[in-house]
Amino acid sequence: MAGMDTETDEVIEGVGPRLRALRRHRGITLADLATTTGVSESTLSRLESGQRRATLELLLPLARTYNVPLDDLVGAPRTGDPRIHLTPIHRFGMTFVPLSRRPGGIQAFKMIIPAPQEPLVPSPKTHDGFEWLYVLTGRLRLVVGERDLTLPRGEAAEFDTSSPHWLGSADGKAVELLILFDPQGMRTHIHADPPPPGPMSTSPVRIGVLAPLTPPGWAEAGRHLLAGLELAAAEANAAGPPLELLVRDTAADPARAAAAVDELAGLGVAALAGEYHSVVARAVATRADALAVPYLCSSAVLDALTDEPTPWVARIAPAQSRGWRLYADHLLGAGHRRVAVAAQPSVYWATGTRILRDHLARHGGTVIELDPLPPETLCDALVRHSATALLLLTGHPEPAMPIVRAVRDDPRLTGLTLGAPAGQPELPSWAALGERGAAIPFLRYLPERLTPLGVRVEHALRERLGETPSFVAFEGYDTITVLAGILRHGTEREHIAASWPHVRAEGTRGPIRFSREPGIGIWQWTWPPIQVVDRDPANPGEFRVLRVA
Repeated sequence: MAGMDTETDEVIEGVGPRLRALRRHRGITLADLATTTGVSESTLSRLESGQRRATLELLLPLARTYNVPLDDLVGAPRTGDPRIHLTPIHRFGMTFVPLSRRPGGIQAFKMIIPAPQEPLVPSPKTHDGFEWLYVLTGRLRLVVGERDLTLPRGEAAEFDTSSPHWLGSADGKAVELLILFDPQGMRTHIHADPPPPGPMSTSPVRIGVLAPLTPPGWAEAGRHLLAGLELAAAEANAAGPPLELLVRDTAADPARAAAAVDELAGLGVAALAGEYHSVVARAVATRADALAVPYLCSSAVLDALTDEPTPWVARIAPAQSRGWRLYADHLLGAGHRRVAVAAQPSVYWATGTRILRDHLARHGGTVIELDPLPPETLCDALVRHSATALLLLTGHPEPAMPIVRAVRDDPRLTGLTLGAPAGQPELPSWAALGERGAAIPFLRYLPERLTPLGVRVEHALRERLGETPSFVAFEGYDTITVLAGILRHGTEREHIAASWPHVRAEGTRGPIRFSREPGIGIWQWTWPPIQVVDRDPANPGEFRVLRVA
């Protein structure tokens, strides 16, 4: 490229041969690599041959697929490596390690932000151009315009540097970054004081988020859902348009959720997202339909989210009828014909009971409905009815966990199978039951293998949550992924609702496409992956896949 010096040419030209050697060493074909990265086979071929210049957008999916640090692909040297004949530059309390000797064209730098001696107050600056960054180690605090983001290791950002921006440590520890920018960006950061701040960034697009964050809602599920939503929003903000999540706690209360929809609609949100509890999601969908506000439901599975078909509502989670029939097939395959259900009053549990009864009846099975409380009386009823399985159609942790303890400790019920189709054993708090909580089959909406995106997201979610992310967290991430893709082409509510049938998104668990299914009045991802799994009795912290849709 004209204007590029010989040193820079050598760095850039070395990327292609390095990528080709790595792919051949791994025994991967270009066709396979195109499938896993989402980059076309022709682009990968030109990238390896040097006919296509390497960019962060092309290198990131390759680094994820090969499971190597991004600087390994670029050939970024370690600070102090004797093979590097360049002197690190120290400015503004930070260290810049240039990967080429002189400016000219797009440049790559390793940037090291040391642990601050005291908390720093952001002082955003501006300059012309765009900047791309990738967090190699540590946690980065990135302020761009009105947005204040935290990026853990493995996350990337891209932003217009004419917006006021600032980089620093998010947790008081050192941070290392890979940065790509043009010569103007380099001079601004390294050699000259930035110009006075310019105009602020574009106003963010507001999305109303609904989740059960306090009891009697399943707060643990709500926390995982919110983690996925927030992670996807942070990543989407790196590419724009910027998103602002307005979070409201529904606490498993349909009336509270409906009031939140009214409030959020008045605040001008472009769309609504989230919710775990089906009864609450039904209230949200009904109100959103009445107010003509798009709603993308993350986790609730009730088939009839609305009484009538509506163009305003779509859903990431599978329909209850699909998952619970698979669960009934699992029960039949395990030889169960007398299945008891301990069900609390709810349209969700009642619908689930009906699905199970109808499906089992076609194969000679029977559903026995029992009162879940008190657990001791429930145990007596199980013995009296000669049930071979008991399904927990109840809230968590109460009364599900006390019922498990009572059944497991009753010697009369030693051979009884416990089940929880709604997924209560998925979340980490279930592990408190130890061995008593193992071998309880439940539905989980994950594939046998995550996509490359899913693998990366799983790692990032684990860092955010401090524990293994549940399928609910992936549902949250995929929800924002879909909305962010739509919002890149328009933020009007009518545009969003009209876009459901045209969605083509690569999610953490597979390609996402929406369609209309018989008996379901909303737009539905057809279909998310579904598994029947349980916790391994030999190691309750691990899961066993028992059946796959």
